[in-house]
Amino acid sequence: MILRLLRLRSGQVRSGQVLIELLIALGVAVMAIVALVQVTTKSLSNAGFSKRQSGATVYAVAAAEWLRSQRLSLGWDAFSSKAGQTYCLNDLNWNLPGSCGTAQIGTTGFSREATLTAVSSKQVEAAVIVKWKEGTRDVSSKHTTVFGRY
Repeated sequence: MILRLLRLRSGQVRSGQVLIELLIALGVAVMAIVALVQVTTKSLSNAGFSKRQSGATVYAVAAAEWLRSQRLSLGWDAFSSKAGQTYCLNDLNWNLPGSCGTAQIGTTGFSREATLTAVSSKQVEAAVIVKWKEGTRDVSSKHTTVFGRY
């Protein structure tokens, strides 16, 4: 009789132990899946940010090249006279002095401004800043070029 009780209790303990082991294994599996989903989500977010940052760099370099062409076509005196101001260069023209505000380059979500600063009578620094929204954050990419008189 005592042996039967011991066997019964031993069997009950075993089935309870298996249930606990199963719950622990399930918990570990769920945590692993949650971790994988988080890593995947963060990777996709980083890839999207890198793509937008690359696009912003392309827009900034295009503006710097446009400014270089303006220095050549306007001549140094006319180009350097634009120093001391910020220009909205979404459309790559001088028509919008000042900040872009909420204006964008088409429907891209990017805006592009250039601030020209006279470094000396023979040099003008152009800081092109391309801005965009990344979720709730404001993000920017800056490209600086120094133009010289020759």
